[in-house]
Amino acid sequence: MNADRLALLILVGFIFLGLTYSASTPIFEAPDEAAHFLYAHNIIEENALPLMTNRAEVLASLSWQRHQPPLLYMTSALFIRWIDRSDVQEYLRVNPLAVQGDVSLNNLNTQLHTYAVPTGGTLTAVRVMRLLCLMLAASTLWFIYRTGRLVSGQPLVGCLAMLLVAVMPTFVFIGASINNDNLVTFLYSAGVYWLVERWYMRRISIRQAVVLGLIAGGVALSKYQGLPFIGLAGGVLLIGALVGRWTWRDAGVGLSGLALGVLLLAGWWYVRNLQLYGDLMAIQTTRSIWGRGPVTTDLGARLIEFAGVWRSMWYMLGYLNIPGPAWLYPWVTLVSGAGLIAGIMVYVRRRRWFAALLLPTVIVLLWVTLYFSTGQINTSQGRFLFPSLVAFAPLVATGLYSLLRQRSMLILLPLVLVTLLTPADLLRAYRPLEVVASLPDGAISVDREAEGLRLVGYRLQTPVVSPDGLVEVDVYFQGQHPDDPSLTIAALDPISFAPLGQAEFYPGIAAVSTLDPAQLYRVRAVLQLNATPYSPRKLELLFQWRVIDPTDTRQGRLLTWNDGGYSALLPGPLLQDTAYVLPDAAAPADIRFGDAIQLTGYTLPDSLMLKPGETLPITLFWQSLSTQPDDLRLAFGLLNAADQILIQSDGYPAGLPSPAWLPGLRFTDSRELLIPEDATPGSYRLYLAWYRSRDNERLPLVGMEGNLYMGLPAVEVIP
Repeated sequence: MNADRLALLILVGFIFLGLTYSASTPIFEAPDEAAHFLYAHNIIEENALPLMTNRAEVLASLSWQRHQPPLLYMTSALFIRWIDRSDVQEYLRVNPLAVQGDVSLNNLNTQLHTYAVPTGGTLTAVRVMRLLCLMLAASTLWFIYRTGRLVSGQPLVGCLAMLLVAVMPTFVFIGASINNDNLVTFLYSAGVYWLVERWYMRRISIRQAVVLGLIAGGVALSKYQGLPFIGLAGGVLLIGALVGRWTWRDAGVGLSGLALGVLLLAGWWYVRNLQLYGDLMAIQTTRSIWGRGPVTTDLGARLIEFAGVWRSMWYMLGYLNIPGPAWLYPWVTLVSGAGLIAGIMVYVRRRRWFAALLLPTVIVLLWVTLYFSTGQINTSQGRFLFPSLVAFAPLVATGLYSLLRQRSMLILLPLVLVTLLTPADLLRAYRPLEVVASLPDGAISVDREAEGLRLVGYRLQTPVVSPDGLVEVDVYFQGQHPDDPSLTIAALDPISFAPLGQAEFYPGIAAVSTLDPAQLYRVRAVLQLNATPYSPRKLELLFQWRVIDPTDTRQGRLLTWNDGGYSALLPGPLLQDTAYVLPDAAAPADIRFGDAIQLTGYTLPDSLMLKPGETLPITLFWQSLSTQPDDLRLAFGLLNAADQILIQSDGYPAGLPSPAWLPGLRFTDSRELLIPEDATPGSYRLYLAWYRSRDNERLPLVGMEGNLYMGLPAVEVIP
C-alpha cells in the first residue's frame, strides 16, 4: 500500500477512535477541561481576558487556567460564541470527594452530573471545542508521519511513527478533550518538521520564514512549555549557516521571521504580564496560586516522580486516576527503549548527524523543561511531554524498523488492542445510573427510606469475598434530595463491628437532586476490603446518606432513616479466607446433624471442676455439609441428673448464620457457660443439638438415636 494512503488510513482511524473516547468521557472529566472551557466562555461573556487575583478566588471560580497564554481560548471563542451556553452552571457541580492523581475504585469523577442531559447549548459548545482539539491532535500525527519519513528516508518508518502515537491511550484521551496541550503539541510538531524539511531542502525563503514566525508566535501564545522551541529553532538556523547548510542570508531571513513572529503575535501577552504581575510569564503570581511548596531535591524521589510522568504519557486517563493494565508499562518501556537506542545508532552509523543530534535534543529539551517547571508548580504529567513525540516517535520507529523490518508494525499490536479496549475502561470508571423496571431475581428487598431517598434493595455481585478482595454490590433506590447527599456503604465485621472496607460516592456520578423520583435506579458500588486473616463470617453492610460540608469533607449531616436511625445495617457477603487455617481441636469428633453440619472436634479446659460463678469456655469445631436456606440455631448447655437445664447458650455461631454456609465450610464456634451462683454441686452433662428457628424442629443425629448429643465430658460443680 502507498505510504500516504496508509498514513491517511491511520489518521481516519485515530479520528474515529478519538470520537469514541470523547463519547465515553463525561463532560468536564478530562484534566482541567472545565477550566479550559470556562476560559473561552468567560472571554465571550466578559469580552476580556481573565485576571489572576488570589488563590481562593481563582480556585472557587473553577476557571483556574487563566495563567495560560490565550491562543486556544480566543480561537475557540470564535467557534462557540454563537452557541447558547446559559446552562453552563448545570455542569459545574463539583464532587467534593473526587480523587485526583491517584488510582481509586470510586469518585473518579470531578463533577456531579445531571442524569437527564440538559437542553441548553453548553454540551454542544464542549463538543465543538473537543472536535477542534481532536483536529489539532490529528494534524500533529500528520507532522509526525512527515518528519519520520523525511529523517529516515523510509516511508514505512513515518507510518510506524504515526501509528505509535495514534495508539497511545493518553494521547488519544487528551486529543479528544479540551486542552491547550493539543495546540502547543501541534505547533511544536509543525515547527520541528519545518526545521527538518528546511535542513534537507537547504534553503529558506521569505515565505517559509513567515511560516516559521507564525509557528513560533503561536507556540509562545499557546503554552509556556513550548517556549524552548524558539531557542531550538534559533540554534538550528545558526548551526545551519555555520556548516554551510544554507547561506547566512537565509539564516538571517529565518531568524528575522522567528523574532518578528514571536514579537508581533505574542509580544503583547508578555508585556501585559509584565504590567499586571511584574514578570513576563507571571511566574510569581502563578506560584502563589499553584505553587507546590518545597520541592524535594532527593534524586530518588524525583526519579520516582518522573517514572510516574513516563507512565502517564502512555496510559493514565481521567484526572490521572484511571491506569492501564500493569503489564503495559514495562512492555512499552522495553519496546520504546530498544527502538530509541537502535534508532540513534542507525543515524550515527549512517552519519546522518542532523537527525542523530536534533531528535534527541528535542526529547532532552522537553524533559529538562519539565524538570525545572515541576519545581515551580505541579506539572508532573506525561501530556506535557507530547511536544517531544515528533522526535521520539520517529527515533523509536527507525530503531524498530531496523530491527524488525516489515514485522515492526506487529510489535505495536498489544498497544493497539489496549487502546481499542480503553473506551470500555472509561465507561466502567464513570459508572452511570441505570433505570430499571424492578428488582431482579436474587436481589434482597429492603424498602427503607431516608428523607425522600428510598433504598429499595440490593444485590451482591460477590457473595463470597477474601479479606483483601473487592465487594461489589448493585444498589437499587428511588427518590431525590435537594442537598445532593452522598451514599456511604461500609463492610463491617459482624462480631466487632469494625469497618473492613468503605466506599462513599455519589450514585452513578449523578447529582441526586436531578433524579426523577418515579424512576428506579441501579448503581454498582465497589468496596476494597483491608482485613487481616479471618475465620469465616458473614459481613454486615452499612448504608448511610450524608450531606457533605463543602468546606470540610469530613463533616456533614447524616440523613435520618424512617426508623429514626442514621444507618441501615443489612446482610453482606461471606468473608472467607482460603489461607486461614483452623487451630487443632483438643478432642476430635465425627457427629453429624442431619445433612446440614458435622461436629469435627472440640476443646475444653483441662479441669472440668467449677465453682458457682465460674465460667466454662468451650470451642466447637464445625464443618458445613450443605447449603442451608433455613435459619438453624445451636442448642447448647448443661443438664442435671434429672435432665433439667442448668444453663444454656443457644444461637447461631457468632457472625455466621446458617444461610451463609457453603458446603465444606470449616469454622469454630466459641461459647461460655456461666455457672449460676445457686447451682447445686454435682455432675452435669453437656449437650448439643441443632434446630430450625421457624418451627423449633431439631435435626436428627446421623447413625444415632434421638437428636440431642450427650457425648461430651461431664462437668463437676463443686462447693
